[in-house]
This record gives sequence, structure tokens and C-alpha cells, in this order.
Amino acid sequence: PLRPGLSFSRKTKKMEDFKLTPSAFRQHVREGKWDAPTSGVCPGFKQANLAVLPANVADDFEKFCRLNHQPCPLLEVVRNGGKVELTASDSASLKTDIPRYRVFRHGKLEKETNSVADIYEEEGEMIGFLLGCSFSFEAALMRAGVPVRNIEEGRNVSMYRTNRECHSVGPVRCNLVVSMRPIPANLVGV
Repeated sequence: PLRPGLSFSRKTKKMEDFKLTPSAFRQHVREGKWDAPTSGVCPGFKQANLAVLPANVADDFEKFCRLNHQPCPLLEVVRNGGKVELTASDSASLKTDIPRYRVFRHGKLEKETNSVADIYEEEGEMIGFLLGCSFSFEAALMRAGVPVRNIEEGRNVSMYRTNRECHSVGPVRCNLVVSMRPIPANLVGV
């Protein structure tokens, strides 16, 4: 995700673009019509974060997710070259259907790109992990009348690295990252 507070521009600002079906939205992405975070997009549908790892660390990452199931809710493991054919979607490609990928190597950001097809080809067997995303509950907040400021302001949600360590597995270790949304005091508990 983008750094907290960093504005992003959407190539189209029509509200109907937010209400696309997931399949239509993925097509939008493939055509280069959307290259921003997906907060507020496809309300009511589950959204996911993607981690793609070399096969030699995939088992450790899967165990890491299972041990840290609250911050890393594992929705699906994709082992077939990036084509999602199981429960999440019948037509998605992990290589091309995400508006912006952040590529890390050895823990360092290498680049941001709109496709990772080349990485799948260069790196050999890569395993994709779809992790639950907090964007999924924003539609429920809005239906309950709770304003979602990051959507209203066209910004990505604020995210923070904490000093709380997740359970490590092999080489997979990190601190907990949390997202935060301001809620007016009179709406807490809605």
C-alpha cells in the first residue's frame, strides 16, 4: 500500500466506477483505467492483499499466516502460475489484475509496476497468497452511516507499523501493521 496520507489520482472519478462488479473492475485494471488503491471499490465484495513468494519460502509464509491469522487472514494460496481458479475468482490473474504492485527483494522496495508477469517468468515457481484486507468492511461502515474518511478524501487508508512482533516462522518475520479509520465519537458502537 501507499504511505499514509499520500494522495493518489484516479484516472476516472465517476462514482459508478466504484460500483463495478469485481470481474468488470479487473477488466478496468487490465485496460489501464485504474492504477490506484482499491478502497471503496466494488462495495460489498471481499478484497484481498497479495503476497507472491518464491516456492522455497512459501511453506514458511503459509505457516506464518496460520500462526498470525488475525493480522494475516489467509483467503487462498495460488500455486498455478498466478491464475486464480479456486474460491476467490473464476477469472483473475495475480500477474495483471491488481492496480499497482510493489516489488520487494530481500526486504527492500525495488519498484512499483502495473504487472508482474515478467517476475513470474524470471523467478521460476512463485506462489501467491491472498490475504484478507480491511477494505472489505468499509461498505458495511458506510451502510451503517459511518463516514469513511479515506474514501471521502480520495486517499489510501492510514497504516502504521507497530512495535508488536508477529510470530516468526523460519525467515518470515515482521511487526504487526494496523490500519486506522477515524470514527466520530457519536457513531462508535453503531
